[in-house]
Amino acid sequence: MEPTGKPFVSTALDANLALTRADVEIPEYERVLLETVAEHFGVRQLAERMLKELHHPLRNPRVVAQELRELTGGMLHYYEGSERRDACMLRLEAIFAELYRDLEDEAEIQGLARTHMQFLERLAGSPYREAYSATLQEGIGALDEVCARHPSALLVHGGLVRRLAGKLGNETPAGVRAAALYGRLCGEAVADWGRILERSIPGVTWGEAPLGDMKTFGEFRATVERARAQATSGVDPVEQLELPSPQELLNAFFATVDTVPSLIDRVTILVNLLGEPEFQYRSREVLRRLYFALQQLCASGDSHEVSRAVDLITGCLKADDQREKQWLFEGITRLGEEIARRGDFQLVEHFIDRFIATGFEPPGIRGTTEEWEVEVNPYHLTCLRTWLAVIRSDPRRFERLLSALAIQLHFQGVFVNDTDLFQRDVSQLLNGGVAESFSLVLQLVRHLPVFFSAVGSEGELREVSTRLDQISYRQDTVIHFLRKQAHAESNSRLVEFCRAVYAWWRTGDASRLDPFIPESLRRSLSPDDPWFRGAHEALAGLERTLGLTEADLDTLPPEAFAEGLQALGGVDPVHRERALLLVRLHRLLKAKYDYDPAETLEALESSNLVPHEHRRAFEAAVTGGDHLEILHHGHTLLEDLKAVVTDPKKTEPFENLYYKRHIAVGIPSVYGTYHEPKFDALGLMLRLMRFLTTHLEACIAEFPSGFMTRDTLLRAAALMHEILRALRVAGLRVKNLSEQVGLLHEVLDWGNLTVGQYLNLLEMISEALGSSVEVNFIAPHERNLDRILPDLL
Repeated sequence: MEPTGKPFVSTALDANLALTRADVEIPEYERVLLETVAEHFGVRQLAERMLKELHHPLRNPRVVAQELRELTGGMLHYYEGSERRDACMLRLEAIFAELYRDLEDEAEIQGLARTHMQFLERLAGSPYREAYSATLQEGIGALDEVCARHPSALLVHGGLVRRLAGKLGNETPAGVRAAALYGRLCGEAVADWGRILERSIPGVTWGEAPLGDMKTFGEFRATVERARAQATSGVDPVEQLELPSPQELLNAFFATVDTVPSLIDRVTILVNLLGEPEFQYRSREVLRRLYFALQQLCASGDSHEVSRAVDLITGCLKADDQREKQWLFEGITRLGEEIARRGDFQLVEHFIDRFIATGFEPPGIRGTTEEWEVEVNPYHLTCLRTWLAVIRSDPRRFERLLSALAIQLHFQGVFVNDTDLFQRDVSQLLNGGVAESFSLVLQLVRHLPVFFSAVGSEGELREVSTRLDQISYRQDTVIHFLRKQAHAESNSRLVEFCRAVYAWWRTGDASRLDPFIPESLRRSLSPDDPWFRGAHEALAGLERTLGLTEADLDTLPPEAFAEGLQALGGVDPVHRERALLLVRLHRLLKAKYDYDPAETLEALESSNLVPHEHRRAFEAAVTGGDHLEILHHGHTLLEDLKAVVTDPKKTEPFENLYYKRHIAVGIPSVYGTYHEPKFDALGLMLRLMRFLTTHLEACIAEFPSGFMTRDTLLRAAALMHEILRALRVAGLRVKNLSEQVGLLHEVLDWGNLTVGQYLNLLEMISEALGSSVEVNFIAPHERNLDRILPDLL
């Protein structure tokens, strides 16, 4: 979708900028890095930017690491040309050490370690090397600490450590210490090779016993044994530089794996390797090799071997090995794609059966941290994305997986944050070609609370939540927590969180809040808190005078709430406003996450996905109030939208997203807008369907229940026609029902049937309707329900 041309206005961006514009004072001890390059504007500017980020109260260590890499790379010579070079290098080294303490992600530590060693290697080869002796010793010491805390982060750089030790030489303390560090890394690398081989290679027994059928690995075993003996012999650290590096050992092992003649044996080895912690730093490489082996196996292997691969990977997933689950999900995605491409019906069915048998990772929500983060099963989102990725490779072929996933989500639920940008996954599914499986796709996506374009807390949602918190001077701890979570980690649970707050204010029972707030906050709540008492007086007064309860949150117009509150005597205006703001916040969240029909007309007005004349006709029908007319024009819009969703032409998303740093470490915040034509059309369909359901129910309620006349039959036929349109839009198979309703239209045109014949025809329509229910709602799920429900009960 093309951008609208309107500037993006973000209150979240404004609020974030106000916080991040904080003045940062660079400490005196850091100024040597600025003063030394004062005459070089570009270098000084970069150094100043890095130091301000380093000392910012909400610093982003990733940004500092990126700028440090630039400064210690092509710009380092500006510092080397100064008389204060030794002081500058010591400060740069200190920044490396500080960043190591900040970073937790292994990949980021690996990247920083690489930059660090390149920096130290450059100093080791400098003509001013003597001046840098303290810096070099500090640097090797910092790497020693990294090795102690994150050994796998340095294993990938074993070759760099050896090269650095060689440049430093065995005559310097730093060189000897670097050689010892290399020896430690080699010791780490070879220590567990026996266990790794026995676990990953069928038939291998370590030690003196033979290697079974896998004699290919005999030479590699001998290499590892020699390296192990040398690493543990207590020889001089400098002599350990002759040891093969961890990368060299791993490369030799991969080369040996590539010579295994049987593809299924190769797949078995690589799958087993995914769970080994020693391989985590090169797990992507293992995965690439696994992908290639699976591709070869599916393209040229026989069905029996492919079935073995399916059994192997799904069996590992079912075994619930937490170490390798993340990688196995990626492996099963690729396997499913290759099997779909192969097109073997029996193999597809076997894959589906085994995949369903692995089960589903439920959200497993355990509560909320004091930093507003929802504690959730870490594999839930990965599992959900894996299912969708397999399905989108061939939705028609994997219809049973569509059904199984819809069942799992119905019974176990789903949890995604705005920051997960799950809209992308839905767009990819819709662009996989869903026309033939549209009914099941529709049943699935109804469970996904992601059909909104405004990511994060934006616009009125941010303004209302902020006002609700500020009006109590942030002293209402529950409201402050609600606001911070809405801004930091927006998700669909906020709808129920708002309802729980409303129930607490109305009744004084705080138990409904338990799933949404941390235990420490729950213990601090008191009925004597003045902010609670004021809100309780307002909402309890509404219930007492007007009979308003929590159910009215969804239906009563805001004006009615306002009038009821205004009529209450003795309630502080501040608490009246707080009650109104909470009601409005709930409505905004419900409209965003729950397909609230109240926003349908506004959503249609801003959409360019339906013809202008169809939209105007629908709006006129809504204004006129005839429910059947509303259905007629509403179904026309649904047909327009469905044509967009099922169009085989692929469409591209338009993202206008911003990422912000957040004081709560580890919670990434993102806000902005996401648009993609198929995604937007389906979201609008879901809202419009909810809107039209109300009018369909009204048509049925208004239908005369007395004597049957020609006029009532004509109105019944017209209503059935609109119901059929709705069923076809939903992708249901209703050929028999369509024929029977069509026959009713024809006989009404003739007008010469007896009452008994009309009754017979209506009975045939009833039977056709029952058959449609069987075909569309029972048959697609019956087999999966028999398989899945016993595990859930």
